[in-house]
Parts: sequence; C-alpha cells; structure tokens
Amino acid sequence: MNRYSIYAQDLNNLIENQNNISFFCNIIKGNIRNNVQYCNEIIDYISNFCIENNLEDARGYMLYYSTSVFFQIADFTKALELCNEAKVIFEKNDNKEGLALSYNGLSIIYSVKGYEELSNEYSLKGISIAKQIDNKEILYKILMNVASYNVRKNDIDNAIEILNYVELNFDKTEKYLDIIMQNITFAQIKIEQGKIEEAKKYLNEAIILDTNKGISRITSELYKLLAICSYKNNKKDAEKYFLYSLNLANKNDDIYEKCEILLEFGKYKFKQLDNEGAINDLKKSLDIAMKYEFIKIVKKTSNMLYKYYKKIEDYESSLEYLEIYIKGNKKQSILSSNEISNKSNQFLSIDKKISNILYRNAEILFTIGQEIISKKEINNIISTLDMNISRIVDKDYLVISFYDEESNKIKIASIISNNIVVKDEVMIEDKNSFSAYCIKNKKCILINDFQAEYKKYVKKIRIMNTNPTTKAESSIYIPLIVNYKAIGTMSVQSVKKHQYSTDDLAVLKIIANYVAIACKNAIEFKKMEQIAVYDSLTGFLTRREILKEGNNIKYNYDKTKDSFCILMFDIDNFKSVNNTYGHVAGDQVLRMLTQTISSYIRESDYIGRYGGDEFLLLCPNATKENIIMTAERIRKVVENTDYLIDDRKVVKITLSIGLYEFNKASETFIDGVEHADKVLYSIKNTTKNAVVCC
Repeated sequence: MNRYSIYAQDLNNLIENQNNISFFCNIIKGNIRNNVQYCNEIIDYISNFCIENNLEDARGYMLYYSTSVFFQIADFTKALELCNEAKVIFEKNDNKEGLALSYNGLSIIYSVKGYEELSNEYSLKGISIAKQIDNKEILYKILMNVASYNVRKNDIDNAIEILNYVELNFDKTEKYLDIIMQNITFAQIKIEQGKIEEAKKYLNEAIILDTNKGISRITSELYKLLAICSYKNNKKDAEKYFLYSLNLANKNDDIYEKCEILLEFGKYKFKQLDNEGAINDLKKSLDIAMKYEFIKIVKKTSNMLYKYYKKIEDYESSLEYLEIYIKGNKKQSILSSNEISNKSNQFLSIDKKISNILYRNAEILFTIGQEIISKKEINNIISTLDMNISRIVDKDYLVISFYDEESNKIKIASIISNNIVVKDEVMIEDKNSFSAYCIKNKKCILINDFQAEYKKYVKKIRIMNTNPTTKAESSIYIPLIVNYKAIGTMSVQSVKKHQYSTDDLAVLKIIANYVAIACKNAIEFKKMEQIAVYDSLTGFLTRREILKEGNNIKYNYDKTKDSFCILMFDIDNFKSVNNTYGHVAGDQVLRMLTQTISSYIRESDYIGRYGGDEFLLLCPNATKENIIMTAERIRKVVENTDYLIDDRKVVKITLSIGLYEFNKASETFIDGVEHADKVLYSIKNTTKNAVVCC
C-alpha cells in the first residue's frame, strides 16, 4: 500500500484546483523545522504527481519548498537553482503569491551567499508584490528578513526603523517561529548597541519557546548569540555556550552555522589572547566556507587572518589571506548583471519610507561597483572608473586624490586622453584645495558655478586647465572613507554650469564606497606584496619568492635545456656572532654581507634569504665551471673583509657554499635545493669556509 494513500482525496482536490496545494505546503511548513528528510520525501512525491498531471503552478510551490530543504543543509547553490526555477513558473502563470515567496527566498539565499545588492533588490520586488496582493504574512516575513539584513551590515538605524514600521502596521504575531526570529533580530540590535542584558532577555525568551518545540537548527544560533553576549563579563559561560552551539551545529549537520560559530569563537579567543585557538577556529571556518562558497564568511575570516598575520609581521601569510579576501570580493562580481531585471517601475507600490530605507542602487551601480572592487591595482581601479562613470553622470574630467597620513600630503591624479596623470601634490592644510577640504571635513562638495560658490570651501580657485573655454564650472567631490578614515577623494567635473544635482551626488556616493574599498585593498595588497617579496633585513627575495623564481627557471630549463646552477650559502658559526655581539650586531653583519654578495653576482641571477643565515643564489644560463669561480670569489672576499660594527668592533666571518647544476628533467627544483643543501652541510661539519659541488 502506498504510504501516501492517506492523501488520495487531497491529491484529487489538487487536480481539481491547484490552489489546494496549500494543504501540502502547510504539512511541509509544520515539519521543516525538525524533520527535513520527511519534508523532502513529501516534496519529491508531490512534485512527481504534479508533473504527471501537468500541475505546473502547484509544482512551483514544491520547488519553492525544496529551496527550504536545500537551504537547511547549506547547499545554497542548489537552493538558488530551485528557487529561480520556481520563480520562472510563477512569472509564467502570473502567480503573484508564488512570486512574492520566491523573491523572498532569493533575497535570503543571496544574502547568505554574500551578494547583498541582489538580496536587497529581490526584497524590494517581494515587498512590492506582497503589498499588491495585500498578503501581510509574506510582507511581514520579507520585512523581518530585511531588518535582519540591516543588522548584519551594522545599519542599526534602518533595522530599527523597519521594525517600528512592522509594529505600527502589523498585528502582533502569535506564530512561535516568527516570535523567535523577531527576538533574534531584537537581540542582535541590542548586542550592537551594547545593551547586553536586554539582548539576553530576548534570547532567553526565544530559547524557552524554542526548547518547548524541540531542539532545531535555530537552537544553535540562539546559543551562539548568548555566547557573544557573555564575551565580556562571563568567560566561563561564553565558552560553554560556544561549545554547546558548535555541538548542536555538528549534530544537525548545519554547515553554515558551524562556520559562523567558529568565526565568532575565533573572535572571542582573540579577545582572550588565545591566538593559537583563534587562528585554528578561523582556519577551520575558512576551509569550510571556501569549500561551500560562503563568500561572506570567506571575506570575514580571511580579513581577520590577514590582519593578525600583518600584526605579528608574518607578511607572507598576511599576503596569502589578503589575496583570498580580494578573490572573495572578485567572486561577487562574477554574477551576470542579467540577474537583476529592470526596476524602473517596481518601487511605485512600496511605501515611500520603506523604499527609501531599502533602495540602494540598480543594475548599473552594482555592475560598475563589482568591477571596480575586483581590481588589485590603483591604476586599474582609476581606469575602470573612468571608463564607466560616464554611464552614470556627464563629466569632462575625473580627478582622484590619495591622502598619505605620514607625510600629510595629498597626491592628485586626473585622466587626460585616457592616461592617468599625476598633476599635483598638496598639503592637507592647503586652504586652496577642494580635496584637502573634503578629506579634512569628511564632507561632500557640490558646486554648479565655481566662481559663485568656491568661497564656501577654499580661499581661491586653482585653475585646473589653462584654456578658459574648457575649465571646470561644475563639480562633485566625495571623500573616500574606509573605517571612518578619509583616504582620498573622487571628483567628477564638467565645463558646463549647473550640471549636477543632489541625485547625482547620491548615486556617486555609492560608487565612491566601492572605489574607497577597492583602493584600500589595493594599497594594502601592494604593501604586503612588497614586504612578502623582499626580506626586510637584507633586501633579498624572501624564501617564498626565491622558491617561486626557482620553479619558474626550472620550468624554462626543462623546455630549453639551457644550463642552470644554484648556490646555497651558509655563514659559518654565525650563532657565535650573535652570542658575542648581540642580535642587533648580527643583523648589521647580515646587511653588510648582502652588499658584498650583491657586488659579485650577475643582473640575471636571483638571490634570496632562505633561512636565518642561509642564502640561495639562482644562476640561469650558467655552467658549473663558471659559477664555481663566482662562488670562490665571493668566499674569498668575505673571508678577507673586516665587518665593522658600532664603528669600532671588527667581526670576521666565512662562508660555506654548496653548488648544484641541474642535469635531469625529471628532478624538481626542490630536489636541486636539497642536493645543494646536502653538500653544503658535508663541509659545515668538517672544514667549513669552502665551496663544494655535487
């Protein structure tokens, strides 16, 4: 007997009227919390029934609820696919209720995946349709999701405004799940406001209600938030709640929540000075997030790891995680702009107040912004901005400035004939610089007649162009702000008067946010790359870079069969130098030694610091016979050099050198390094101060 035979009459009712799918939707909604597998089986059965009986609209609902199943198991890619499929069916059949549901689903999925602009756009669509059909249940859910979204991005004022709107326009909910989600949102707000006891009150109320219904996936989130509340004043409770929350996430196989808990636990451990534990948790979170493409968590964890390694001056690791962070930003830009359809009329039916809160940007802003953020170099950012900004506003000039806090100078660049030209450098205290005013005051400037309006901002105008017919008459200046610091300005300028409006300013501020983030990333990346490429003490390549160059040379050697030799240097008894004269003196000796070695190697050679007092020299297109003479010359010069420290103490050192010439295509570069290292240590343990070949 078919286990679903008890639904025979309900299935007949469905054939008669597809609206009767609500019966099965209610079964799924009632069980999705605690029995995902059961729901999935019902969905599969009803979906097949709908296909067999050509009940397309009803199948759309099953696809929508399939989204919930895959969302629960953190397969967001599959959830997105199914929700889009449901949306297409509802659009085809003009099913507005189904569309509102699918738009809400898409909003939630995109938010979790880290595509906040798309999430916001689908929220707007869902709100618009829910209001058209006067479906308060769906409208309530969407607004609560949007409030939660605003909390996550620390826009507390907007979140509170939406919650106030809900309170004024909706009856108090009696549904336990809605109450729990509402309490979670209020608790998150109170946490952000620092009102911990009020946050705990909301969470404890939600936990009581949640526990009465049986432990679920929501339970782990509640205890995670309770742990965050206990950060400062109750270390024991914080750890207890984190571990309990993590245990629940593992038990429920809730991969996404596990990532979030590990992230928050890592933050907590940093505050407790348990750096090793924090790094361990963050790396676990990052590994999972990268595997499942949880972009938002990838960005958060990689950014924290980048900052930690930068702080302890492990620049290679710092650069590695900065690259992951930037790739996370770039990944967000891969989405096709087709994902966002035309929105010109979709906001008309939304209350103006809510529309103002939610509406941020449209397709063109999203596309340009993501393209800008994907760039790693300042020049590429400026060029991309210049190529695209005319799609938003008319401009004759684009001017970008960057503020260097150490020198207090502002470097100003403009685009002339598609080329970036550094046109000026001014001090931050310059009273005649619009950029300086903008940076110092962190305020935008909107001018539509320079002669009539300039005195509000500067004492006198600097002429941008010597040709009076093409000088700027209108301009917008916007500070580029990251973490409350102004790092520069973005300015569009026109030779026409009265060219710009406050609407233009509002739109450009959105682009300026992208530019600020991209420029900050690019500046940090360049700094870290520079530090990671060159050893700060010797100026030689770092271990990572010398190995990378070695692999590249070996790759070319395998193709061309040109000669390739490597030398491994080691300072004899260098430990005694440090012990006798101190590590500062030891560093002085290392710096002087690097100058000696640099004088005797070719421009085509590569040298890197392989270890504390070990150096690796790569000599492409050089035979053993030639390089052994170079090695001997260096060894003798070092032996005969007096290294003077503190202007009075003479230190004598010698070198042991191992040489290896590659002769097999099958061996790797590291094989060669190991050969050179092996022969080097054969003399380190005997005569020292010699050159030896394999």
